[in-house]
Amino acid sequence: MARLGVDYETIKQAAVKLLSQGMAPSVQKIREALGTGSNTTIAEHLKVWRDEYAKKTIHHLPANMPKELISAFEVLWQTAMEQAQNQLAEYKKAIESEREVLLQKDHDTEKSLNDKTQKIADLTASMEQEVVNKQKLDVELAIISERLSKQADEFVLQKNQYEDRLKRAYDERDNFISQNQLLQNEIKSLQEKISTQHDRHQNLISHQNALHEQSEIRWLNLIDQSKQETKEIQKKFEIFRNNSNEQTNQLKFELSTAKQNLHEKSLNLKIAMDQIDQIKQATKILELEISDAKITIVKLQEKINLQVIRPEKKRATAEIKGTTA
Repeated sequence: MARLGVDYETIKQAAVKLLSQGMAPSVQKIREALGTGSNTTIAEHLKVWRDEYAKKTIHHLPANMPKELISAFEVLWQTAMEQAQNQLAEYKKAIESEREVLLQKDHDTEKSLNDKTQKIADLTASMEQEVVNKQKLDVELAIISERLSKQADEFVLQKNQYEDRLKRAYDERDNFISQNQLLQNEIKSLQEKISTQHDRHQNLISHQNALHEQSEIRWLNLIDQSKQETKEIQKKFEIFRNNSNEQTNQLKFELSTAKQNLHEKSLNLKIAMDQIDQIKQATKILELEISDAKITIVKLQEKINLQVIRPEKKRATAEIKGTTA
């Protein structure tokens, strides 16, 4: 399309000016002299001007030009016209080649548009399938979360029960230790009493040995009786201590079992949490892939729009050029 101000009169004046300067008018020289205008518009106006002035024997030459040189300039003018015609023919040939290339590009663009449209359809179907898969994963995640919530509640309940049993076991152990200490104190007190009585009896026996032989026998019997009582008390203490040890071992075994169950529940809970994390990670990756697919679709749609708009602009430009010419 010709730019503003570039019309037939402007190009005619430029051609006459070049001719008066002794230069053959051409598309390139006129465009350089004007500093504007498209090659197509200049070529079209220049052809009209050449056809108009080719019929005249004398062209616009300087007024002081000798008549003897007019014939020589006419030969020069004809030669320039022939060169211009040759340039115009080459330019038309180049334009025709460019037109064929543009037609081929339009064909390739249409083919590419069809391919990209198919790709968009495939991506859309894939995205819809991914959305369905994501919905399924969300449902599975909700089910697993509900199960884990129930398991967590059961775990907390069992943990509280084990803690209560453990506390009772510790309390019973403390009671056994306290009772054992009391018994040991009683035994110690009895041993001290027996020791005191034994010393007293020995002193009495030594003091009255000569006078009271029967009393010595009586005191000896009393000592034997005291020793027998001491043995019986010690025997009772050993029985009590053995019973206490058995109960303590039983409590330790229950405590170990409770700890083992608690450890197993903790492992199960950790495995379930890891599964939730894996599902969440897979969901995030799926969302990123869906987002990338949407971005790709938008970019392809923009390219398609550009490829559709560009041929329309070219056709509109060609129509405007034809109208201006």
